[in-house]
Amino acid sequence: MLNVSALKSPFYVSNFTISGTIYQDEIMYTFGKENETIEFKKSTGELKEAMISISAMLNKHGFGVLYFGVKPNGDVIGQEVSDSSLRDVSRAAYEMIKPQIYPVIDEVVIDNKHLIKIE
Repeated sequence: MLNVSALKSPFYVSNFTISGTIYQDEIMYTFGKENETIEFKKSTGELKEAMISISAMLNKHGFGVLYFGVKPNGDVIGQEVSDSSLRDVSRAAYEMIKPQIYPVIDEVVIDNKHLIKIE
């Protein structure tokens, strides 16, 4: 179980929604570099590491954003996104991070590549 000592409101990227999928209003092929409040994971295969990163961001800054489907250098590679994968991310946050957090988990499409965004 991961412990989160402080919670604040997450920051939001400008976007719009079509049929439950979030599309960025700018075309971006790379996100640039990770920093203390933005983390990238290649896939949900790195779910445990992602929960550790989220916990660290929340403990230090009170907010953060993590993307699945992005290489550590910021290149967008995409990943398969399904209801099941979104539930897996939600369940991991529920089971691994205490006190309870209520992250926003969305599918994001950039350059026809699907990502999972958790904030």
